[in-house]
Formats: sequence, C-alpha cells, structure tokens
Amino acid sequence: MEEITISQLAQLAGATIKGDSTKRICGFSTDSRIGGEQIVFLPIQGEKVDGHDYIQDAYANGIRTTFTSRKEIIPKTEEMTYLFVDDTICAFQQAAAAYRDQFTIPVVGVTGSVGKTTTKEMIAATLSEGKCVLKTQGNKNSQIGLPQMMFEFSKKHEIAVIEMGMSLPGEMQRLVSVAKPQIAVISNIGTAHIGQLKSREKIRLEKMSIINEFSKNGLLLLNGENDLLKEVYDAVKEGKENGNWDVLEKIDLLKETKEKLKDCNVMTYGTTSDCDLKAVQIRQDQNKNQTLFTFSGVFQAKPYSEEILLHTLGIHNVQNALAALGLALFFNIDLKQAKKGLECYQVPEMRGVIETVGRLTLIDDSYNASSDSMKCGLDILSGITKKRRVAILGDILELGELAEPLHREIGTYVAKSNIDQLITVGTCTAFLAKEAILQGMDKNQVIICHDQKEACDILKDVLKEEDAVFIKGSRGMYLENVVHKIKELFSE
Repeated sequence: MEEITISQLAQLAGATIKGDSTKRICGFSTDSRIGGEQIVFLPIQGEKVDGHDYIQDAYANGIRTTFTSRKEIIPKTEEMTYLFVDDTICAFQQAAAAYRDQFTIPVVGVTGSVGKTTTKEMIAATLSEGKCVLKTQGNKNSQIGLPQMMFEFSKKHEIAVIEMGMSLPGEMQRLVSVAKPQIAVISNIGTAHIGQLKSREKIRLEKMSIINEFSKNGLLLLNGENDLLKEVYDAVKEGKENGNWDVLEKIDLLKETKEKLKDCNVMTYGTTSDCDLKAVQIRQDQNKNQTLFTFSGVFQAKPYSEEILLHTLGIHNVQNALAALGLALFFNIDLKQAKKGLECYQVPEMRGVIETVGRLTLIDDSYNASSDSMKCGLDILSGITKKRRVAILGDILELGELAEPLHREIGTYVAKSNIDQLITVGTCTAFLAKEAILQGMDKNQVIICHDQKEACDILKDVLKEEDAVFIKGSRGMYLENVVHKIKELFSE
C-alpha cells in the first residue's frame, strides 16, 4: 500500500472526519485485536455481531482511527480519529475502488465455483517469471477482503491477479465495480452456493458478471470442459461468425454482460480437442506426485507447444495450469519462462496438499468443498496404487434443498471408485454413505460419524500405516482437526 493520510482516505470514502486528519495510515483491520497507530479499524455490522461494539477494544489495542456509521463517539478521547459514513462496507468499497483507479496496471479477475485459489496461484506463478505481480493473499476474495487487496496496489506492481468470490446475487457485480478487471478467468460453474442461488444457471449469471467492467478487446478465458461455460463460448463464436447476436438471448445472463461479450476476446482451455488452449499427452505419476503434459494451442494466430511439469496431481490442476499459460502468452512472457513458474508452484495449504506422514500418504483438501471438487479429489485417491485408499468426507454446506440429492450423487461416485474405506462426517454425508452402500459398496467399508471429534476418536482403530487418506469437507466441518489427529498418530 502506498502510504496515504486520513484526509486522503476520507476523500476516497466520502467520509467526514472528527480528529487528526494528517495522520498517515498503512492498512486496515476488521479485527479489534489487531492494532497499531497506522491501522484503520473497519467495524462490520453482521446479523449477530456489530463491530462498532468493539471500537473501545480496538483503541485498547493501539488503533487510533476507525470508520463508523454511529453518531456517538466511543471511546471519548481526542486521540481517536473518526471517519463518519452511512455504511462502513459501502464506504470502504468506494474508497478501495477510488484507490485502485489511481493505478493503470492490468487486473486479472479469477472466479469459479471451485479452483479459484489454485488457479490464481498458478497464474501468479507464471506471470511472476516476467512481471512484478500482486496476488490475492489468503482468502481475501470477499466483499471486505477484495477491497483490502486494492489497497495493496503500489507503483512497483505491473499486474494484479485478484481472486473474486461470491455467494449471493449481486455480490460479483459489487466486486467488479471495485477491482475493474480487464482480463478474467472462470474455472467452472458448479454447485457451490446453489442453496442461495437456486440453480447452476443463476450461478453462471453471477460469475459472468466479472466481465461487466471490460473495455473493448478484454480477454475472457473459460474452462471449455464445463458445460455451461462451453455454452457461452459457442454462442459468442456463433454470434461473431454470423453477425447475429440473437443467440445470446438463449442464455440467462445480465444485459450488460451480453453486451460485453460482443466486444471481448473469448477463449477456452481444457483437455478436449475443441479447446483453444489444450493439454495433450497427460501422464500422472502418483509415486512422485507429478503430472507431465504437453501444452498445445494457438494464440493470436501463432501456434505453441511446450512440455509442462506440475508437482501435483489431478486433471483439474492441469486445467488450471492451462489458464495460467494462456495468460503468460497474453502478457508476452515466453513459455519456457512461464513453465519455470509452474514447476516451482506449491499447492496452497489445505487445498489438496499431498504429503507423507510416517508411511501414510495424506491428501489434505480440508479447506472447503463442493460436489465437483470432492469428485476431483476422489479421482486422485482412486489413482493411487499399492495402498489402501481411505476417503474421509465431511458435509458440503450451503446446498439448500439439493443437499440430499447431491450428497447421494457423490455416494454413487464413491461406490464406482477404487475406495477401500469410507468415513463420513456430518448429517448430509450420512446420505452419501447410505447411497454408496446402495450402489454396491460393502457396508463394512463404511463408517458414519456425527462430527469431526467422533471421526478423530476412531482413526487409531481404522487407519493403517501405509494407507492413502483423502480428507475433504466444507469449512464449517473443521476437518483440519482430523488432519492434525492423523499427523499426531502416524508421524514418526
């Protein structure tokens, strides 16, 4: 972040000031426990907790500047500077958008139902081989986190790779109005947050809003193996070839999104022959945790071919790498340089990390879950040989009325996979377990646990030293505790 004064921040946010406007700031916090004189406290009003009630605590922890939508001043001290606004979140987003507008660097927006973080990390890894790249840190992809990332822009950066998440209607558009990406990647349209958005088509409508701030000739990269994204690509292709854009009316998208599609460049990536950027000759080595493939495609009328090494497994990771390589070409980074970035890429913590614990192989994918990502992880587990394959699966949350059928669908998938032992954790995965048995899995191979504590209690009796264990569930299932327990039991 380029250091700014309170006065400058107030101007960006449309706030009125009470206190010292000359003080300089260097960051923001929504946690009253994280303080410092140059940190601005951002109180968030939620359904159960109002951050304004913690301004006193923020002051006690060294914070001397805060946003507020309350008229009363707490604490009553001249040392505290107040930025009065109508809505703290809206004001912060406004300030972040105005701050971002001070920089002309291109912004790559990354979204999708699953794989956002991995794709973002791979893109940043490739682009960093030739450019100074700012990338989203941690999980700062939300209505609060993304604006925080905007304030990380500085004069040294040449490209920003920004992860963009949403769970409710209209959230993506608000993020887009702040970040204003001119290049975008959509990894897939799945069932994550379908409980709130009701259908995959509505999820697509929201995700596609990522292009709504595009200027002419923006670049949109779509996973060509995803049915709903392929439908968009095919419609755009037909519209450009025939000059008849009525084809877009068949797809449920916002009017402004349809208009942007007419002027932007749309490309697909994937493992099928009809993708613009594709992976061929894919070879996976489970023993070495490596994937080799040949990148093949045509970009701006020039053919490319390059062998790529990834230190991870899974076709979904190959797809993510293709998006990264496509952007390397877009930014004129030589493929031989870009591939070095992918070779150095490390899977983010809790997002499919494969490690050896004693003689046990652990696949830790406990950060979050969707039905699609769970199937991808099961594919990796199924491909591991010479070990007993154990899947520990927790509930996938936010599925609404589709919770039971989607969990049963995964149960069918488990039954058809090479899984030797299934342990489910939670209410919804009980449906998964029962369906796996109905579809032919031996009931003696299935254990149903109510919560992660119960799962931890049985691990010593169920797991064996040379097992391969895959762990995945939604964030709220706290399956990282199961991971910790396994490491405690089997570390040498």
